[in-house]
Amino acid sequence: MPSHNSTVRMVAAAGDGTVAALGANQTVRIWRNGQPLRTLAGVGGIRSLALSPDGQYIALGDLRGAIHLWDLRTGTKLKPLTGTAGAVTVLSFSDDGTRLAAAGADKVVRVWEIPRGEQLYECRAHQFDISALAFSPDARTLASGGVDGAIYLWSLYPPIDGEEQRPIAEMSEHTDSISSLAFSPDGQTLASGCLDRTLKLWDAVTGRERATLAGHTNHVARIAFAANGLSLVSVTEDGTTKIWRADRYR
Repeated sequence: MPSHNSTVRMVAAAGDGTVAALGANQTVRIWRNGQPLRTLAGVGGIRSLALSPDGQYIALGDLRGAIHLWDLRTGTKLKPLTGTAGAVTVLSFSDDGTRLAAAGADKVVRVWEIPRGEQLYECRAHQFDISALAFSPDARTLASGGVDGAIYLWSLYPPIDGEEQRPIAEMSEHTDSISSLAFSPDGQTLASGCLDRTLKLWDAVTGRERATLAGHTNHVARIAFAANGLSLVSVTEDGTTKIWRADRYR
């Protein structure tokens, strides 16, 4: 892929081979299967970036509280999503790309329907900045994690437009910022990665802790389940990768 002409600040990837990279010059370059697809410029103040899993939509959150959306199949820019008071720092699409969750400086999680741009939920419970978001595979549950180590589970079913939600579970066993969240393919287990160098596995319905996975010597940056749900991959800030047997803790 042709390189950026400035330092790359953020990268996102989709399952169809789409990759988006934000440069220090606030230009977003997008490739599909290694070939240039589009270049997005002129937004400014970008603080977060996400691609829908099928590569159709890209979302950019800015420091003024707006989320900018494009349909990458048509090149159309959609109506911006607004409502966040301050910078939008975390974005996450549901697996089917029909919902987008966002969080920012106001410590509120908002969920929109895509592409209509209708806000479906507001989730309020976090007392500190939100650092990670993840949808369950069926998009009926959302997990949010904060810089204080708190994790909340939210029910997103049945959908009630604009409804303010209360958490269905709270987990506070981590001792540092949550860096990554991931649901197992069957939606029964939530995994969390943390700057405290551990991973935890939780019952995604009750919030009960199932296991703590320790062994990293650096901050955990990203986690992901294998497609069969039997293993969990974690990557730290220094590039160390570990593979864990997640099926042992069901």
